[in-house]
Amino acid sequence: MYRLGRSFEYRTRDHLRGLGYFVLRSPASKSPIDLVAIRPGRVLLVQCKRNGALAPGEWNELFDLAETCGAVPILAGAPMGRGVSYHLLTGRKDGARRAQPCESFDPSCAGSGGGAHEGR
Repeated sequence: MYRLGRSFEYRTRDHLRGLGYFVLRSPASKSPIDLVAIRPGRVLLVQCKRNGALAPGEWNELFDLAETCGAVPILAGAPMGRGVSYHLLTGRKDGARRAQPCESFDPSCAGSGGGAHEGR
């Protein structure tokens, strides 16, 4: 399982690098972030989960960390096991069985000069 998770982190890292981000990976750190992706005017804190799901504690830790340092909290997943999908965390999770507080995120639009979430 670790090898599959690591492979997905590499795939996500490589995708973000291809979009012009400088990416740092935090392997086996047990921290709320797997990747830090930096581009002029934008810092993404990325948690990679192939299944696209985070427990409330992990979710809130990532969201709170991003809020305190002015970064963008992102959950990267692998729909159908292929590609990479990105979701912007828009709020804290309370553990209730309702939709996660997030929305689709396009990292190619993020950074200086525009994007749907430029105010972050």
